[in-house]
Amino acid sequence: ARVGSAVTDSEGGFTVEGAIVSGSIEVCAYGGVAEDPIAGVPSQLQRELCTFVLQGDGDNDTSVVSIHPWSEITAALGRYRIGSGDADDVAILSARQDISAFL
Repeated sequence: ARVGSAVTDSEGGFTVEGAIVSGSIEVCAYGGVAEDPIAGVPSQLQRELCTFVLQGDGDNDTSVVSIHPWSEITAALGRYRIGSGDADDVAILSARQDISAFL
């Protein structure tokens, strides 16, 4: 279920009040322009990119989220594993580890 939406500030930060109570939440970004971290040039986001945030990813009810093409692949792998019966946290952490090992 959708828990909220937000517009990023000039630094890319955003707040969704009360979004994570426990477990995991999928965060998706779409639209806008951001600096490509590899090329260092502005890049238009052409499609939705997503990642998962787990409870405990940040401090004091704050999570830091980085969304990029690799996070979308990690989210897709996590969704697949959740659909295959893995618990959310196990599926997401395993997906992160697999993608990190690949990179």
